Amino acid sequence: SGLLMGTVAGMTNLVSIGFRIVSGQMVDRVAKKRLSLWGAALMGAGCLGCALTQGTELLLAARVVHGVGFACCSVGLSTWFSTLLPREKLGSGMGIYGTVQAVALAVAPSLGISVERWLGYRPVFWGAVISAALIVALSLAVREKGERVAARSGRGEGNRFRLVEPSVIPIALIVTLFTIPYTATQSFLVPIIKREGLAAHAELFFATYAIALVCMRVGFRNYFDRVPYRRFLAVCTGSAAVSMLLLNFAGHNPGLAGAAVCMAGGFGIMCSESQATAMAMVDNTKRGLANSTYLIGLDSGMALGPMVGGLLYGHAAAEYFYPWLMTTTVLIGAVYLAGRKRLSQI
Repeated sequence: SGLLMGTVAGMTNLVSIGFRIVSGQMVDRVAKKRLSLWGAALMGAGCLGCALTQGTELLLAARVVHGVGFACCSVGLSTWFSTLLPREKLGSGMGIYGTVQAVALAVAPSLGISVERWLGYRPVFWGAVISAALIVALSLAVREKGERVAARSGRGEGNRFRLVEPSVIPIALIVTLFTIPYTATQSFLVPIIKREGLAAHAELFFATYAIALVCMRVGFRNYFDRVPYRRFLAVCTGSAAVSMLLLNFAGHNPGLAGAAVCMAGGFGIMCSESQATAMAMVDNTKRGLANSTYLIGLDSGMALGPMVGGLLYGHAAAEYFYPWLMTTTVLIGAVYLAGRKRLSQI
């Protein structure tokens, strides 16, 4: 069923949400390089399980292992990267990191669709195993160890166990709402095009998204540290809404390409700006926890997107798929209004 498809697709990120609570505390207390290596090894094991499994139960188990690894690796790598940047360059520096991350999120579906079409789905997961092995190899080649942050002495705030960083929660919720439409599109654009018999190619959406995002990130790199967060939020929300309108009404390649450009200006730009802002809001001893809180929001969107998409795909007509998803833009405005006292200052 569509819901089961969405559940399997979102399982990795659903597990990551829960494990972020642990990894967010770990990243400020252990070497970030070590945490990244553990995560990459578990991701490789999860992808290997997906390549070999013959049943749904084992597939779900492999996705759980992958989710634990993804939680460790993603928070470890991004926090490790942020510690190498001076605070005044945090926005532009994390913009570079976010560009690579977002391009991977765009290229991987297109590449996976093509490989599955030519060779079947198992070679897709063997490619993911190789990718995880390369993470391990490249991390070992980096001399900077990303040592743990020394805990503060006494019984102060530095020793208190926290599930999330409270000041970052509104940003995490906003990122969740931006991510849901993208990952729903990522999971169900191909089935929708096939079911409706549209004269469009899903690969074009993801390839155009990647190219547009790189151009935007490079073009706006000097603004990430200077323009207030609320202005990015307003522009990116509008861009995401236009993208969903185009996806709803365009049944051809030019419309699909236009939707991809607008999605890059919405979800793509907002992700890196939100991650940089989340870590800039706290001091160095809390960057790992702040980054983990942001990533909980991102994982929530990545887990809920396929599930919401599966629910809509199975129970709603195609012409209502994106109008329902557009309600996320209204919720983004509501989250900003609820937290405007804090968000208007950054």
